[in-house]
Amino acid sequence: MPLQTIQSLRASGASGAYFRPGVLRRLAVFLAIGLPLVWGFVVYQRLQLTDTAREDSQRNVQNLAHAFAEEVRSSMVTIDLSLSQLRLSWLRNPEHFADIAGELNSHLHGTLAINLAVTDARGRVVFSNIAGAPAQVDLGDRDHVRAHLGYPGDAPPDRLYIGTPVKGRLSGRWTVQFSRPILDRDGKLAGVIIAGVAPDYFSRFYSNIKIGADASIALVRVGGVVIARTTHDLTMRDSGKVLTGFPYMPGSGSYGTFQRVSRLDGVDRHYGWRRLSDYGLVVTVGQSVREADAQYARQQDSLLYTGIGVSPVLALAGWAAVAASDNRQRGIASLAAAEARWQLALNAAGEGVWDYSFSSGLVTLSPSARGIVDAPATLMPFDRNAFRLMAHPDDAAPVLRALDAHLAGATPDYVVQYRTRLGNGNWRWVLARGQVAGRAVTGEPCASSAPWPISMRASCRKTRCATRPITIC
Repeated sequence: MPLQTIQSLRASGASGAYFRPGVLRRLAVFLAIGLPLVWGFVVYQRLQLTDTAREDSQRNVQNLAHAFAEEVRSSMVTIDLSLSQLRLSWLRNPEHFADIAGELNSHLHGTLAINLAVTDARGRVVFSNIAGAPAQVDLGDRDHVRAHLGYPGDAPPDRLYIGTPVKGRLSGRWTVQFSRPILDRDGKLAGVIIAGVAPDYFSRFYSNIKIGADASIALVRVGGVVIARTTHDLTMRDSGKVLTGFPYMPGSGSYGTFQRVSRLDGVDRHYGWRRLSDYGLVVTVGQSVREADAQYARQQDSLLYTGIGVSPVLALAGWAAVAASDNRQRGIASLAAAEARWQLALNAAGEGVWDYSFSSGLVTLSPSARGIVDAPATLMPFDRNAFRLMAHPDDAAPVLRALDAHLAGATPDYVVQYRTRLGNGNWRWVLARGQVAGRAVTGEPCASSAPWPISMRASCRKTRCATRPITIC
């Protein structure tokens, strides 16, 4: 019996040892040190994923803004060339002008529909191809007409004017007005020729981007007037509204990214933007912050669950490190997916991509880029001698000089135009744009013994201007 009493007391003392004040204090100190370390690591990794999501989104929208800007530039060239050609037809053969205008719209059918009007020197309409348009309409008070009037005794500047979206007096629909002056043989104003284009024409690029339901694209005049803006459920609703501040004001630069809660629909987005200085326009492409972060939601949840699992058993901290490493690999995979989406957007816009590596001496071409230069393969060796064989003899030396200047850091970008030989022996003009992707601390391109920079990329677009095809790379 005494022996049993002693065993019971020992058992009671062993269980009570876990609750001794000294043990609890040491446990509290241990947890006060260990738990903040564990959760500090979890929070840090979640912030890293947030930063990765932001950088991924900003890189994506900036590349898409570049593609959108090139599409808008191509449209501007088409409209301006059409106006210039029609203006000459009006001066030379006004009695058949309606047939000429109809032929132009037939030629552009499926890509661009233009409402045409011609006014006299006082802004009164003398021709319109709009069915059912009222007669005796005076457009002299409209900005796109008034911009060419008011030069008594002098010829107005012969320039393309891009107006703000207005409800047309002839068509009764909202259109963006493009105009040029008509000058007679003496250089005096004889009238104004006007082309009206529906704002949603400039929003068709939206169908080519896949960056979430809350994505937006916009075409804005310098000064902030919205010409066209599209989201998943908005088309034309914001045309004519005014946006203030960066990047719509003069002096904002040429391109970049920013984050802002939209003043039009209240959605917080990452925006990429690019200015078309020749036309006084700014294009933007936006991806919602929520959708950018959602791409990493699974990784962030995984980190949270890891922290919860590690907290009661600190020995599982190694598992937390493995989970963090796995999350970073997922981040890298997501960045690779973003790169693929970028190339897909460029292909949708008719562009190609190439990448040259110093270390391997190989050039990698996207399928569209391969077609543009008529290359035998998408991966092949390439150096200066290979370039001299493919380039026109008159162009090789200037191109290589421009390349050397860029490699030396004398120019921010590598931009050259040259002729390249196709497989059938013909020549094709190519406009190449590139940039050194990495430099050493000294400013020299990494692996400078090679003849080309490590990574120079270009987007390629085929267009047709005036009399010859141009391929922009």
